[in-house]
Amino acid sequence: MKILVSNDDGIQSPGLHSLADALAELGAQVTVVAPQIERSTTGHSLTLHKPLRIKEVSPNRFYVSGSPADCIYLGTRQIMKTKPDLVVSGINHGANLGQDHFYSGTVAAAREASFFGITSVAFSLCYTKGDDPLTLHWKTATEIAKNIIPKVYQDKFPNTHVLNINVPNLPLDQIKGLKFGVQGRRIYTDAVAEGTDPRGKNYYWIGGIQNGHDDIENSDCNLVADGFVAMVPLKSDSTDKELMSTYRAWEK
Repeated sequence: MKILVSNDDGIQSPGLHSLADALAELGAQVTVVAPQIERSTTGHSLTLHKPLRIKEVSPNRFYVSGSPADCIYLGTRQIMKTKPDLVVSGINHGANLGQDHFYSGTVAAAREASFFGITSVAFSLCYTKGDDPLTLHWKTATEIAKNIIPKVYQDKFPNTHVLNINVPNLPLDQIKGLKFGVQGRRIYTDAVAEGTDPRGKNYYWIGGIQNGHDDIENSDCNLVADGFVAMVPLKSDSTDKELMSTYRAWEK
């Protein structure tokens, strides 16, 4: 089994290398292609306006001077030369719950693989703001990955979808189980921080503080809050066919 591993936290991320090492323990042939620097919240962007660089930092571990989606594009077409059996993206340093998956570079890397017809999974560790980095339970997430990845491969999870997996930041023996859920909705403050730079020009810092989530039955947000690993199958076709039929009268 050939697996391409990527992320959006960059080539130095501990979650990336923990994941790659864990998948190698399954006997997989693992290739890592990750961004040179952190590219969190870059979404599904491709770099088309400037050249990209590739560097092998250790055997079968490369960085790309671009986005997570760039890493999958070059990883599958230039570095590996042939399609891998799986793309596994993560382990993300923080949750990708609810609507946040649209912003996530980690999920975008997996989605880019699905565009290319490759079965793909995104993993995230859902730490709480202020958690001590030494208390991040990477081992829990890697054990979950070692459990679920063989099932994804053997049971032929569709290569048109992304399996978005969020793991609570808990010791493994405190995880209540793995459950499929639906996409939730996280709530953020909408404040904008304004300041003045040394040249007297105004600047603005966006990105609100996460402030809970909507109480949606069986949502990924609720599952993680209750101590479960949340698994949400995401599809690229976002067409709302029911809504389209409601407004069919608009057609001429």
